[in-house]
Amino acid sequence: MNMNDKNYWQHRFETDWEEAHGPEQSALHYQILIERLPEWLKREIKKYNYSLCDMGCGMGEGSQLLHENFPESNVIGVDFAQAAIEKANSNYKNHKVSFICDDIFDIDKNFDVIITSHTLEHFEDPFFIAKKLSTKCKYLIISVPFRENPLYEEHLFYFDYESFPLSLDSKQLLFYKEVEPTFFDAGNYFLKEQIIVVYGDNTHSRNFSLNELNNFNYDEKWEMRGKLDQELRLKNETISQLNQKLKIKNDELNHLNHEIDEFKNRKAIKWANKIKKL
Repeated sequence: MNMNDKNYWQHRFETDWEEAHGPEQSALHYQILIERLPEWLKREIKKYNYSLCDMGCGMGEGSQLLHENFPESNVIGVDFAQAAIEKANSNYKNHKVSFICDDIFDIDKNFDVIITSHTLEHFEDPFFIAKKLSTKCKYLIISVPFRENPLYEEHLFYFDYESFPLSLDSKQLLFYKEVEPTFFDAGNYFLKEQIIVVYGDNTHSRNFSLNELNNFNYDEKWEMRGKLDQELRLKNETISQLNQKLKIKNDELNHLNHEIDEFKNRKAIKWANKIKKL
């Protein structure tokens, strides 16, 4: 059985995928992806009820999240592992969500938007597949591990800033967003860095403003700096309050020690007088 071939994934979905928290991880990846998609694209999907394809859908967690966020869109999940598709059909029954067993190399249906979340890293030449997918849609959304070192044993391609071309045939890069490491509750560990990239037709970017092309890192850094500054101010205020309380306690302790010393002195004088009388 070769790593990442159809038999390999069929076996994984039949055996240890759920035990290894694969469904929860897939859902978290999609939650992160949807939250960080550019607002202009989310508005456009909702306005025109674009058809959505979850390419490499696994057991369908991402397809369901797409439906919940874009309820008027038809969502189709595609995976080449029959065991995953059977599980997806069993778990998610909705007339707006459907699943088909097909190979990413053989897909011939067109969609408005194709999303491939944490799938392309399993191929030695992911952009050969990305170019093929880009001919089947208006927008291609890619989410993959970013600057993953060392590579996980199932991952065959290392993605960094140099990996992504500015264009895929007729599609051009419209948006990208790095994602910081995220804690994965079910697995009790941190997911590594990710990157989300959107390619689309050139015509879709003609009226973009600088804000819409921005990946928001600059704004996020300032927002994060503001939060850190605020947290630091709160910590300093807490420290100042604690120091004031400590000063009060020290003053009380000094006063108590002074009273104890005076009491001892009085007792010493009293006993000295008694001794003199003897």
